[in-house]
Amino acid sequence: MNLCNAELTAGDKAITGSNTSAAKPQNTLVYPVEEYLDDVFAMVWKPQSDSYRRFQQRAYVDFLGYALNGNNGTSGASATTGGAGTTVILRTDAILYIEQHLDKVENYLKAQPTDGLNGQHVKNLLLRIKKIRETYTNGRSPN
Repeated sequence: MNLCNAELTAGDKAITGSNTSAAKPQNTLVYPVEEYLDDVFAMVWKPQSDSYRRFQQRAYVDFLGYALNGNNGTSGASATTGGAGTTVILRTDAILYIEQHLDKVENYLKAQPTDGLNGQHVKNLLLRIKKIRETYTNGRSPN
């Protein structure tokens, strides 16, 4: 998922979320980042919960941490750095969408039951989100 210029393919139509003013082919539709994130959210965050769904949800939260914090997030290597170590994602509105989306995930989780195995999963995800926020807040530069 590239939030700077989200591009998906639906059949023979390219769906892009680019904000460029260049002429687009006739079969290109705009897929706004906010709508895209909402659609992905709806696919991952469903009430049913099994080990596969929990895995998806952990990966989802980890990706948000990765997008905000790069190597300092809750997952592996950073894909957010460009040439000469310049952080690309921080220079776009994508970071704002990710912050907003992390709020949405956190609010959803806070509304879930916290008993049993799924409850433990919810608590774990909330802890991951807390760590993502702490890392992001502590690692932000004033520029």
